[in-house]
Amino acid sequence: MRLLASHSQEGGQDRDAGLEPQVRRARLIDELIPNLEKWVQDSRGKILGDKAHERLTALGYTGTERTTRRALAEIKAQWRLGNTRVHRPWVTEPGLWLQYDFGDGPVVGGRKVVLLVAWLAWCRFRIVIALHDRTGPSVFAGLDRALRIVGGAPT
Repeated sequence: MRLLASHSQEGGQDRDAGLEPQVRRARLIDELIPNLEKWVQDSRGKILGDKAHERLTALGYTGTERTTRRALAEIKAQWRLGNTRVHRPWVTEPGLWLQYDFGDGPVVGGRKVVLLVAWLAWCRFRIVIALHDRTGPSVFAGLDRALRIVGGAPT
C-alpha cells in the first residue's frame, strides 16, 4: 500500500512541477509500427493478428504474437476513428417529397391489376391508382395523375 501511495504522490509532484507525463517504454514492435499501419490501411482494417504476426516475423521481429495483437488492436482502433462511415437517417421535410410504391390489386377480367400507391412525406393523404402493368408508360401516367391530384410537383 505504501508503494502505491508513494507512487501516486511522486506522480502528483511531477505534475505539480510541470514535468511531462511518463511516456510508455520502448517495445520491440515500435520500429515495425509503420508496417502494421500500412497493412491496416491496405486491408481497410481487415488484417488479422496472426497474419500480421507472420509478416512481422518474416521481417525479423522476435516478439510475441500477443504483443503484435495488442499493437494491431491500437492501430485498428485509430484507423476506424477516421474511416468509419457515419449513417444518418434521412428525414424528409413535410410535404416536399412524394413517395410511391406498388401493390398487388384484384384480378379484373382475368388480369391482375397493379396498384400504384403514392403519398406525401409526413402526410396521411394517400393516393391509390390502378395500373395495367408496371411498364414505363403506365407508371408515368399513374405518377402524372397522382401529381395532378396533389396539385403540383413537390420540390
